[in-house]
Amino acid sequence: MRRIHRTGRDWAVDIALVLFAACFAAVSSQSIPVPEDLGQAWRTADQVAGGLGCAALLLRRRRPVPLAVALILAGSQSHCMTGPAMVAVFTVAATRPWRATAWVAALVFAPLPVFLWQLPDMSEDRAGSAVTYFALIAGAIGWGLFRRSRTQLIASLRARAELAEADAESRAERARMEVREEIAREMHDPVLSPAVTRRLIDQVAGGTGQGSRAATARARLSLLAGREREVATAVGRGLSNAEIGRELHLALPTLKTHVSRILTRLDLNNRVQIALLVHDADEPA
Repeated sequence: MRRIHRTGRDWAVDIALVLFAACFAAVSSQSIPVPEDLGQAWRTADQVAGGLGCAALLLRRRRPVPLAVALILAGSQSHCMTGPAMVAVFTVAATRPWRATAWVAALVFAPLPVFLWQLPDMSEDRAGSAVTYFALIAGAIGWGLFRRSRTQLIASLRARAELAEADAESRAERARMEVREEIAREMHDPVLSPAVTRRLIDQVAGGTGQGSRAATARARLSLLAGREREVATAVGRGLSNAEIGRELHLALPTLKTHVSRILTRLDLNNRVQIALLVHDADEPA
C-alpha cells in the first residue's frame, strides 16, 4: 500500500467527512424501516457496521475505488452504510479518472432496474427509502464531478499563468540581450556624426608639423587596397556605415569586413583614428 502524506488540512477534511457520515447515520437510523422479524438486534448490528464504515473512510485517500465498492456492497445490506458510501463515491468522482467513476456509478445503479420493476409491490416506506438512497448517491457523484472539474480548471489557469509569466520573462531577457549586443556593437564599431567628426579632426589636427604628418599618413594609407582606401576616405568624411554602403554600393557585412581590415592593416583601434589619418593625409572627399 502506497504511503500517503497528509497535511493538517487533509486530516481536518478527513475527520470532518467521518463525522458527517456518522452524524448522517445517527440522524437517519430512526427513519429506516426495519422489518418486524429482525428487531433491535439487527438495528444494533446495522449501527455497528455503519460505525466501521465511517472509520474505514480514513482509507479513502489510499484506496478510494476498492473502499467505495466495499461500502456500496455493504450498503445493500446495511442502511447505516449510506453516509460512508456517499463520502466514498464522492471521493472517487472528485479524485479518480472518469472511467473509474463510471464503473462505480454503474455498480451503484445496477439494482435500479430491479427496484423500478418491484416498485408497485413495495411498501411506501421502503420505496421512499430506496429512492432517497439513489438520489443521495447520485448527488454525491455529481458534487464530486463538479469538484474535480473545478480543480482541473484552477490547475489549468494556474499553468497558463505560469506559462505566460515565463514567456514574458523570456521576452524580457531576449530584449535585454539585444540591448547588450547593440551596446557591444556600438562600442566595437563607434560611428560619429559628420559634424562631431569634423570638430574632433579640426581640434586634433590644428597643431604644427602638418607636412610630416601628411607624408606619414599617406604612406600608411598606401598600404590599403583600392576599395579599402575608398572606405577609409568615406569614414574620414564622418559617414555612417549605411551611408557608406549606399555611396559605394556595398552590403553592410562586406563594409564591416573592409573596416575591420583597415583597422588591422593600419594598427588602429576605432573609426575616429581612421578619420584622423585620412584628414592628415589630406585625402580628397
